[in-house]
Formats: sequence, structure tokens, C-alpha cells
Amino acid sequence: MCSYFRIKRIRMNIKNQGFITLAPGVLLADNAEGNDIIEVDGVQYNRFMDGFYIDRSTAELTTEQVFALCRSRSENPNLVSNGPGNEQVKSIISSYILAKNPSTLLELGAGIEPTLTHKADDSIYIISDADDIVVQQNSELGRECSHFGKGLPLLFDDNFFDLIFAVFVFHFSIYQDQIQEISRCLKTDGVLIANVYLLDTNERAILEKKFRDEGLISLRISDPMSSCKNNEYWLFSFSEETLDLNNTIFQKILASTVSKKNS
Repeated sequence: MCSYFRIKRIRMNIKNQGFITLAPGVLLADNAEGNDIIEVDGVQYNRFMDGFYIDRSTAELTTEQVFALCRSRSENPNLVSNGPGNEQVKSIISSYILAKNPSTLLELGAGIEPTLTHKADDSIYIISDADDIVVQQNSELGRECSHFGKGLPLLFDDNFFDLIFAVFVFHFSIYQDQIQEISRCLKTDGVLIANVYLLDTNERAILEKKFRDEGLISLRISDPMSSCKNNEYWLFSFSEETLDLNNTIFQKILASTVSKKNS
């Protein structure tokens, strides 16, 4: 989710300032109108997703911290604003997917609100999430949701997916064994697309290397509309030829979106 930090600081004590500890290093505020940098009991926290505060970079959050954040986000939608930037990113990636019209499609970190609202009747659209509670919730809603996270393999054949995508996921840590599974299940001419925001230069370099170590090369595309803080769109594939072909498709979608926005 988009989050912009206006640099303000305030020192406080957690006991009397309307905060709930969701997990060590993760706080929930009682409203979404707080300062962007706070100090609680001597520890600095950065505001994230409006009503939440974290004591480290999103890329450094543990699995338990991410689960605590995402579960609370679902339970407290009033503390998270789905601004125009969020919807813009989702729309652009959705448009790219529709243009590609893949036969087999996997969404990473879908949560309980999958990105795609419709697909071709003959295509296979699988959603996945690392949180077993989210997987169960999706199952109760009649959705096929794969439990995929650290130490959890994808239960699909090699070279199965034409396209894999993630929306507002890659600012969290992606573990090497997950990338190995993504690489295994992606077709040799397949593509992975994700937006990457918030991460600093070093964190992006680390993420890029993780994928390169599993044979996936990347192409980073700047967001011409600056939809979110330091947002980029990343394409991954096994060959430069495939990247070039998909970059052409994606650039047309970006250009069309910019044109519509400016008209």
C-alpha cells in the first residue's frame, strides 16, 4: 500500500498514546492521522499504511511481523487508505495481464482481495499467500488458494505458469527458497511482473541478485506517474528476448495510462 513519510517526530510512551502492539516492532494506532516518524519508549518507528508503525524497513520485517500487519489491515480497513496510487498500480498490472492473456497465472501474496476481478474462461488463475489464516479464508470463500511461503513449496509441475505476478508484495522480504520455486514453476518463456516500492537502492540490489541467482534476469521500469513512493515495475524472465517483448507490451500500457490521465 502506498505510504508517504512527511518528516515529523514525536516522542511518547506507548502506555498512554493509543497504540496496540501487534508484534514486537509493529504498532497499531487508534487513528490514521498520526505523525510519520515517532519515538516510543526510546525506539523510532516509521508510519506505514496510515495506521501502522514499524521499527525497521519493510524488507527487514520478519514473517510474523508481516502477518501481524496484514491481518490487522484486513480487520481495520478504516486505518488504511486505498488512494489513487494504489488503484493505479493495480490497474496497470491488470491491464498488462489482460493484454498477455496467459493460460496459467499465479498471484503471489494475494491476501483476501485478489487483484483480478475477471479472467478468460479457459485460463487457470491461482492465488497464493504465505499466511495459513488467509489461505483458509479464501478457501471458505470458494477460492483456490495455494499456501506458499518460506519453506512451503508450490504444488505445481515444473514450467507450469505462463505468468506470475505480485502487487504490493515485493517491499517485504522474499526468501530464496520462494524464488527457487517461482523459477521452477515459471515457463521458460514465462514472465514474472511485480511493482517494487519503498525499498532503498541497496535493498533493491539485494532483491535483484536473489532472482538472478535463480536464473531470472530483470528489467526495471520507472513509474512515470510516481504512483507510490519510489515505485517501479519489474519484469523478470529467463531471456533478454522475452524481457524485450514484454517490455514493449508494458510500455504501451503505461503510455496509454499516462495519456488518459493527462487528457
